[in-house]
Amino acid sequence: MKVFTIITAVFLPLELITAIFSMSFESMPFKTCPYGFYILVSILSLMALILILIFKIRKFL
Repeated sequence: MKVFTIITAVFLPLELITAIFSMSFESMPFKTCPYGFYILVSILSLMALILILIFKIRKFL
């Protein structure tokens, strides 16, 4: 059960950000930037890594 909690805690914020960016707005961040996709993926990966490190520091993993 602990593993499912950790997986949910890592992926839930990432899913929220991707859901926000999947909406069609006129002024989307990174829309005109040629490297916008890679910037967004880098930010999401960094967030996941930080959350995993927090869990390791607090001895959840």
